[in-house]
Amino acid sequence: MDRLPTELIDRIVYDVESFSDYNGSHICSLRELDNWPASHNISRQAQRALAVLRLVDKAFCRSASRALFRYITIRRDLGPTFLPWFEALASSEYALYVRCITFELRPMSRERLRYVQLPEEVANRLPSLLPKFENLKSIHIWPFGGDRQEKTITMVAPILNSIANLPLHNLTELGLMVGGTPYLHDLFGELNHDTPVTQLAQRIQNLHVIGDLNNMTGLNVLLKSTPNLCSLTIEGSWLTTKRLVHRKITFGQTTPPLRFLDLAEIKISSNHLLALLEECKGSLRFLSLKAIELTAGSWMHILSQINKNLNLYMFLLTYDEPEEKEEEHWDLKEKLGLFHWLDEFKITWCVHGDIQRQVSANRLVAGLGPLSNAMMDEYLSRPSLKSAMLEKDYQLLMSRSWDFEKHQNQW
Repeated sequence: MDRLPTELIDRIVYDVESFSDYNGSHICSLRELDNWPASHNISRQAQRALAVLRLVDKAFCRSASRALFRYITIRRDLGPTFLPWFEALASSEYALYVRCITFELRPMSRERLRYVQLPEEVANRLPSLLPKFENLKSIHIWPFGGDRQEKTITMVAPILNSIANLPLHNLTELGLMVGGTPYLHDLFGELNHDTPVTQLAQRIQNLHVIGDLNNMTGLNVLLKSTPNLCSLTIEGSWLTTKRLVHRKITFGQTTPPLRFLDLAEIKISSNHLLALLEECKGSLRFLSLKAIELTAGSWMHILSQINKNLNLYMFLLTYDEPEEKEEEHWDLKEKLGLFHWLDEFKITWCVHGDIQRQVSANRLVAGLGPLSNAMMDEYLSRPSLKSAMLEKDYQLLMSRSWDFEKHQNQW
């Protein structure tokens, strides 16, 4: 049998790697097209399929290995086989394929001493192992959640210190836990303004934080230490309970050239959300708001301000409403002066459609690819907000400032 062309093999492997149960494939393709920071998750089905493809022949093995070893996760239990496995990978030809290493820290032993020994063992071996991953660009360090999170989060500091002392010049992406412990302030505070860790932070362009956002001190200290951020992802938690952002998120005196902002699984007021968007509105081009619940204010005000003030190339939105607010959004005719033929629409859908129409126009001007057919069908056919409201109500809404809802709970 004739050998398949390399381009076709790589395409087959790419399609297998991209397989996901998530049905928003058009969104994934847009993220890639726009050079959005890559997702580090490959589905288990894709991993199994890639492992099978490696057995076909040498060409498939080479291509599938690049995909399979691109993102390495040191999973959960730091058991006795962890270090030998990691050492073997670092010494193999596959080390050159690794772009991202994720540490999921969870000691096997419940003995108090082992909580300390295991991260120290890892940290002590990293200086000799990590430099072998010559193409490493991203490191994520996630402590295990739950009732032992405070203990496991103490593991982060020694590992991060060890990483910061290495000549990993390609490392530009970092993922960290934000918790109630003061370790971020200890590492990035003003007293530590010229340490290997803070020097590493200045090189970071893509930052991903997860955790308890009730304590914002650590997050804001970290953001002040990363002046060259191009992308920022803030997730409330892996847990089902959303985390409340009750203080303003701020970048400090100098706002970084942030182009990508991804917020997920958090509770936040419209005022705090818009304050964050206002800080980076000059450079922001890609915005994703996933499973956001408002504690005060309205989506109408948020979306109208986004439509007026941001020059976006991509906008994704899924939001959660408390049950008591759902009914008022459906009562469109009486509350917002809608025409009778819009009874089936939520008013926020109209302004969301306006945003996507503007996004589509911005993409054409910037020379980017168009929105997918699925997104075009879903959003661009919606009636405009202006046609859905009385003129005086529409003009009043458009005249409002960013901070209009600072002291209000509704628009």
